[in-house]
Amino acid sequence: MLAHNNNFPDKHTAIMFMLYHIDKKALVWRTEFIAAHIVSGQSIHLGTMENFLAALDSAFQPFNMGGNALWQLHALKQLSRPVDEYVSEFRVFATRAGLTDVSQLIHLFRQGLDSNIAIQAIRQGPNNNLQAWIEAAKQEEEIIHIERIYLGGKQAKHPNRILAKEKHYMNPNWLRPHDNYKDPNAMNIDNIQVILENYKNTLQDQEDSDNKQETTN
Repeated sequence: MLAHNNNFPDKHTAIMFMLYHIDKKALVWRTEFIAAHIVSGQSIHLGTMENFLAALDSAFQPFNMGGNALWQLHALKQLSRPVDEYVSEFRVFATRAGLTDVSQLIHLFRQGLDSNIAIQAIRQGPNNNLQAWIEAAKQEEEIIHIERIYLGGKQAKHPNRILAKEKHYMNPNWLRPHDNYKDPNAMNIDNIQVILENYKNTLQDQEDSDNKQETTN
């Protein structure tokens, strides 16, 4: 029907066409649907195509919907999308699948993250709590975003620099010398701001060292 959309002057006619061709097994549903949309006992107002299709999905959704959602959850990947977008989709499939085991949810969530975010989130050592893992992933996404802004166009001048930085960054002790470290100049500073500031200073030291070496040569 959608392939011949021009044959229908309006959505009402298109819905009527679909209702007319509904399979015999769904005749009861068709009768109830039409009866529910009779206005003042005379005219029929079928509503929008979106609402009609939603009603169809609700009435005839797959019998094994939970199993399908679980399969989709296993196959779900972030694929360089924002973490928030990945999280929203993950929650939808997890709810549809009826999955409540925390360990399994964390495993599937971590498995679908982009590897660069997943590795650093693991190094944070979040609690056995899905929300803690989500927050860790968001923090790492923000750090990576700041790195890209700060480095700017310097990759062309030093093609191996980013790889070198990532090797340093893989070491959790490099960013945070000890667990009780706090910025002495701040009263209520967020932990991620401390991490970003330390990382920024280290990048600047590395750049100064590179410039000094180039001047010497």
